[in-house]
Amino acid sequence: MSKDSIDFLVHQWTTELSGINPWPTAVVGRVFRLSTLFKKATEEALVPFGLTFETFEIIAALRRTGPPYQLKPSALYGAMVVTTGAITNRIDRTEALGLISRSPDPNDRRGVIVTLEPKGIALAEQAFAAYYGKVSGMMAFLSARERQEMAAMLSHLLAGLEASQG
Repeated sequence: MSKDSIDFLVHQWTTELSGINPWPTAVVGRVFRLSTLFKKATEEALVPFGLTFETFEIIAALRRTGPPYQLKPSALYGAMVVTTGAITNRIDRTEALGLISRSPDPNDRRGVIVTLEPKGIALAEQAFAAYYGKVSGMMAFLSARERQEMAAMLSHLLAGLEASQG
């Protein structure tokens, strides 16, 4: 088995804190490091499309809903797990790019509906092709079975943590 940057951290903590088992670093440290690497790769894949990670999340959330590619801001908020202030800023920036529009919610006088515009649909599809190509390439050394096992283990971990959060 190959060594990675987190193995070194675990070794250091084992040496420095002999009374504490630093095993969580072996999991959490890797999750944080992987998150950093994948977010950087995602941002690199999006540059040619003039998108940031934040604007990509907005158009991706709307595109995956299917026609008519509409959500209330609260649904976008839930799909991305960001603060309400952050979602408003992200919607503003994405709207300024002409990728989405806001219109009054016909069922709620105070509400709005965010709609993915045709330009946003086309851009989302192009950006997703680049994104999936980039991250698939990063994991090309894993076998199909390893990818399935990793996805299952991560799903089990995430479901357990989400369930414990209430």
